[in-house]
Amino acid sequence: MSLISHLSKALTEALFILGYPADKIKLSPPKNTEFGDISSNIALILSKAVGKPPLKIAEDIKKNLKIDSSLAGEITVTAPGFINFRISPDYYYGVLKNILTDSDFGRGKQGAGENANVEFVSANPTGPLTVGHGRQAVLGDAVANILEWNGYSVTREYYYNDAGRQMRILGQSVEARYYQESGRESHLPEGGYQGDYIRKIAKEILADNGPGLKSGDSLFLQKAEKTIFTDIKAT
Repeated sequence: MSLISHLSKALTEALFILGYPADKIKLSPPKNTEFGDISSNIALILSKAVGKPPLKIAEDIKKNLKIDSSLAGEITVTAPGFINFRISPDYYYGVLKNILTDSDFGRGKQGAGENANVEFVSANPTGPLTVGHGRQAVLGDAVANILEWNGYSVTREYYYNDAGRQMRILGQSVEARYYQESGRESHLPEGGYQGDYIRKIAKEILADNGPGLKSGDSLFLQKAEKTIFTDIKAT
């Protein structure tokens, strides 16, 4: 039984002893945490029906509460009629012990028989991975783990996007650096990639193929894509 269930049961029994209705019990954290960890406004709710001040009702309920000190170490009443419970350290220790000894603690079954596809990182092969990509890897894998912990059959997907405008610009950027390394004037395309890795790839192409490659040669993009994705996989 949960802590809230224990407290609700104790309140219900106290109200029964007093002859008060017990169908509107609510427990929630108090606005002022100095009062306790959990609070109930049942005395305020019952005041009109019972015909007594909320503080008096709250004190009467407190006197009739039977709660193990290992659950609530302190019970107080504060104006205008709240009943406050301070959770015992023993309760927290018990929860921690349960977590440490139960290898399935928190495991759920709501995803049993369901599939989930989680795509994360999915960095285009246009440059080295960044710290931001690393953050996405951590978050994506954590989401996948949580889904698996709750019964889902999870597929982790890294979407490899080697098409589109950014890839064209990558090839054109390498081509521009290739011509510059060959001693010819050339300018990066608008929005081109300017990292040192682009110049390094261009130098490798020049060393392997000489200065005679023509503009638009597919080798510029092919070499760049292969080199960058090899680096990404290693990372």
